[in-house]
Amino acid sequence: MTDLNDLAGRQYEAYLSDIRNGRIDTMDAWKGRIESARRLANGEFTSEQPGQTATTGHPYVMNLAEAMPRDVSRLVSESIPAVRAFPHAEGNTARVQAHVRETIGETYIEVNHGHLLRPQWGMDLIVAGAAFGVAWTDGSSEYPRYTRVDPIFCYPDMVNGILQNLLVVQRMKLRVAAQLWPDAGLLEKAGRVKGAASDEVEVWDFYDNEGRECIKAVSVLDKGSQPTGEGGVAIVERYEPKTNRPPAAMAQLPSHDGGFRGMLDQIGGSLEAKNRAVKYMIEYAHQQVFAPFEAKGIINPDDEPGPNTIYQHDPNVADSRMGRLEPAGAAPQLFALLQLLDAEQRGALAYPSARQGEVDVSIGSGSFLNASQGQLSTLVRAVQSLTAEMERELITVCFQLDEQFKNFEKPLIRAVGKKATYVPKKDIAGRYMVQVIHGAGAGVDRGAADVRVLQYKGAGLISDSTAREQIDFLRNTVSSEGDTIEQESTAKAILQRFLADPSTDMATLVDIYLAQADGDSFVEALRKIRERMEAEKQKAEQAAQEQAGGMLNTMSQPVEPGMEQQAMQAGGIPSQLPQELDFAPPPLEQVIVRN
Repeated sequence: MTDLNDLAGRQYEAYLSDIRNGRIDTMDAWKGRIESARRLANGEFTSEQPGQTATTGHPYVMNLAEAMPRDVSRLVSESIPAVRAFPHAEGNTARVQAHVRETIGETYIEVNHGHLLRPQWGMDLIVAGAAFGVAWTDGSSEYPRYTRVDPIFCYPDMVNGILQNLLVVQRMKLRVAAQLWPDAGLLEKAGRVKGAASDEVEVWDFYDNEGRECIKAVSVLDKGSQPTGEGGVAIVERYEPKTNRPPAAMAQLPSHDGGFRGMLDQIGGSLEAKNRAVKYMIEYAHQQVFAPFEAKGIINPDDEPGPNTIYQHDPNVADSRMGRLEPAGAAPQLFALLQLLDAEQRGALAYPSARQGEVDVSIGSGSFLNASQGQLSTLVRAVQSLTAEMERELITVCFQLDEQFKNFEKPLIRAVGKKATYVPKKDIAGRYMVQVIHGAGAGVDRGAADVRVLQYKGAGLISDSTAREQIDFLRNTVSSEGDTIEQESTAKAILQRFLADPSTDMATLVDIYLAQADGDSFVEALRKIRERMEAEKQKAEQAAQEQAGGMLNTMSQPVEPGMEQQAMQAGGIPSQLPQELDFAPPPLEQVIVRN
């Protein structure tokens, strides 16, 4: 009897060929919807002509299928998400280690240009209903890599919405594939395989469940651009990522049947109807300008019309005339139909006209603005949560890849205290759980996010550090910005203290400033000052005790009468030796005035 584990490990040519054929047949309807939505977004509108013929032309109206995904993707990328790691224990050390893991995740995002991938993932979710990303390691970078994969090429296998494995099918020229993988002998294989006549090949990337194995295979195609079967497949790469999940991530837009459905799937007819109505109105205006002439009883009807042309009527014809034929008028219902279609399309796409500045009122309250943008804000927030989940999965996979294949010291995107580098196995230490969350800007634009942060900060509900994290241009310098502000505040305090009274002791403030200049935080500087002050206090107490012991010894010795009299005249008490008296110096202002 064959073990199931053995069957799961049989990743060979026939197995991959069967997976490819089965998934393409199963997901053919989804790929058709993607192609239709992309044609719509490209402005390839179909118009019916007399005689039941159809032509494809550019739109006469604003193409909501193109404008809406672009605008929503921009809104999605306006809010910069933050990576959050969980401390594995109580105490400051565990919290610092969690901050290091957060910075490692932010380093992955920055190295792989995550800010450029987010808007593209947002458009993928709207147009295709799903978005995909894959992670890997190679010699081109000292960090793990991840990138976006076009949904048109992806064939996932899911259970309860969880990605089990992913097959990516793409095409390229046979000669290019032969150059990329010369050891595979693709040109020889294409010559030996019966029916192979295409100059293209299919490249299959298979990412297995629990990261057991990843395979890249190339299949020769026949005259009909279909794979030639097991004999025409060559495995060119094969490796174990050693992760507890596929080195891939997926996000799916929710649908009524659980299938992959984008937001543009059902607005094609409405958009084309609106475009056709506007086209008819344009044709009517064109006919009014260039309507054909009609003439009766005109002596020179063949003369070209112009400013100097004079048409002469035949006096023998009673009802002679010259003019243009009146075209058929546009139906007045078209204008109402255009408004209806536009409202229905915007409702289906959650894209209000107020986003373009079209507001029916001159003065609107805050609740009015929220109501006008509510559907769009909800959509943007939902897309942001899906893309954030993708980034979370990719960061988790990158943690594991980094430990397995890139376990050497490398720099962080920003320092955590004095720590500017990390070693994967030491600093990640098998703790892969992170969160990627959007802050105050989730679902709203930048201006609204700034106002929201200021309101929470003014009410005292969030800290300065949390407020700074919501600022997009400080995403890589949040901690250092706080240290800089504290250092500047210390410098201002020193300057103010000196200007008020230059004779005042400023040793403590200066020590704090110097410690901050060396890279210590304000708390660390205070801790050092406290330790120094406690040491000085202990030293002073010890010196006082020693001095008190010496005085007791001196008092126990007999004192001559003359010496005691001198001590009393100096302000002492009997049996006390004369001591040096300390007087406080006069204020600095008096010294300056006397001089």
